[in-house]
Amino acid sequence: AGKLLFFHVPYVLSKAILPMIIPLFVSYISGSLSLACIVTALFYAPMMFESVFSTSSKPARTLTLACGAAIILYLVLFFTTNVAIMFVLVLLLGIAYAAISPLISGRFTQLMGEKNVGEMSAVIYAARGLAAAIGSVIAGIIADAFGLRYVFVIGFVVFVFLFLSRRKIFV
Repeated sequence: AGKLLFFHVPYVLSKAILPMIIPLFVSYISGSLSLACIVTALFYAPMMFESVFSTSSKPARTLTLACGAAIILYLVLFFTTNVAIMFVLVLLLGIAYAAISPLISGRFTQLMGEKNVGEMSAVIYAARGLAAAIGSVIAGIIADAFGLRYVFVIGFVVFVFLFLSRRKIFV
């Protein structure tokens, strides 16, 4: 479970940054707060369908595809200057995150067993809170130092790490 937590923390860190950076970035390139809110909602919309991915018969394959897609999407997001393209990219990124979340939760349950689920849930939520707090601070520092678009590099690096380490977690 320790290895999985090592996988989970960067995942949550990158996921926590997006609701902060997406509206700032969309507002920056379009000047519209309304569009910024719509694009942020598009990121969250796929989360309603996480259960579709929770029953994946090939979780390792799903994880590989979602991580690979996220790497490409973060790379394209870095260069994007068009809000219409942001709509599509953020929606697809939301789908990638929605595919990964239930796989991680399911793997935690497999590793810990039903007896320890409550205790492990507390550890997972603590790690999520810590990752979100650290991610927000890191994102702010990077945005101040290099610009908003460079915050997408965090997600890119995280997903390269997740892609490379996925086989150690999901055999």
